Amino acid sequence: IKETRGCSAISDNDQELQLKSNSKLADLCNCRNIKETFITTFQKRPNYGRTRIILLMLAICLMVMEFNTMGLELLYTELKFNWTYEQYANWIVTTLALYFLGMIIFFPILSYKMGVQDEILGIIGGVSGVILNIFKAVANKGYMMYIGSLIGMVKGVPLVVGRSLTSKIVPDSDAGKVFSVLASFECIIPLVATPFYTFVYNTFMNVFPGSIFILNAIFLFCSLNMYLILFWLSKRGNSQTITYAQI
Repeated sequence: IKETRGCSAISDNDQELQLKSNSKLADLCNCRNIKETFITTFQKRPNYGRTRIILLMLAICLMVMEFNTMGLELLYTELKFNWTYEQYANWIVTTLALYFLGMIIFFPILSYKMGVQDEILGIIGGVSGVILNIFKAVANKGYMMYIGSLIGMVKGVPLVVGRSLTSKIVPDSDAGKVFSVLASFECIIPLVATPFYTFVYNTFMNVFPGSIFILNAIFLFCSLNMYLILFWLSKRGNSQTITYAQI
């Protein structure tokens, strides 16, 4: 009898867990919840909050575009410098180490020690990324790739400050919905960007293989300008009282 009751209890628990799982899945796919998430994300907010959120999302998505060229970099270095995979791997390791140092040394110094505003940090990182990609595009010697990586060691800062600024604009109750929308956009980007970059590289491979990096520089330049607008909006918002009707 005890064994029968035990099996029955286990079966009931399994059914309860299955019902909870199905309920969560239904909530996730519920059109009403999706609509509410987007409405909450793009609702009017004081101090140009809605405009700033849109600009931040666009800036972050444009920066994420750059990640989709990583698979083509090996082909580029093989074509341009006759690098072996080992040489390419050495450059990648060096680049990642420089990025790591930029995030743990320069970012804290600029942000916490010197008190540089987040928008200015985004601008600095954007400039760094633009110069890095131009160096990659026009490099005719392998060592220029290393110089570019050194200049671009703070290019990852805008992604960090972009999320930081977003969390400062929205209240804690809305943060989950806003970041879920942002994450959705970031997941969609590779589906479009990867075939786009591949097409561009294959088209211009024999003419100008660095074209994909010029595209990156253009996207990062657009992102940089969005941080400039964000900086202007932050100053404008601090200098006057903004109501929802003004947004």
